Amino acid sequence: MSILKKIKKHHHDKTYCAIFQEVNGKPIDRIGGYIVDYSDHFLVLQESDDFLLKGYKVVPIETIAKIRHNHIDEYYDNIMRWEKIWDTLNYTHQVDLSSWTSIFSDIRKLGFNVIIEDQHPEEATFDIGPITKVTEQSVEIMYFNAEGVLNRSSTEFKWTDITLVNFDDRYINIFSKYLREPDPLSQL
Repeated sequence: MSILKKIKKHHHDKTYCAIFQEVNGKPIDRIGGYIVDYSDHFLVLQESDDFLLKGYKVVPIETIAKIRHNHIDEYYDNIMRWEKIWDTLNYTHQVDLSSWTSIFSDIRKLGFNVIIEDQHPEEATFDIGPITKVTEQSVEIMYFNAEGVLNRSSTEFKWTDITLVNFDDRYINIFSKYLREPDPLSQL
């Protein structure tokens, strides 16, 4: 069964699955959860870990090497249903999955900050912050550090450098409530 057919099946059946990503022929990540939306080029996964539903991950389909739903995933899914956690799956966001431009524009309109990952094995990056600009070629975010201090300028990401985007996640949403401007004297 093709990747797109598996995406359609797991979305329709609302079944837990594991998604294995690959870049340049190298495995980069495995994420588990429920496919809550998809297009021909992207899917949105509500991540599930330790029997908790987490935030949403936008995954470019071209990075998906394999989608797994085996007996282990099926048992995990059953526990999610028995515990009534599965009943709380409720994706209500309207995000146009046509392109990175539409995705970031809609996430920005929804008011969410993001985590952008470039998982290329040679140059992996992890950046978090509010979206400041979206163009046809790239997105810019105002990165913040582990103390919640915003950078003085935005960081630009070309579409080809993005392998995963997180939004409406507890970690991002809580951290974002406590962001601070940089100390104006800190870099004099």
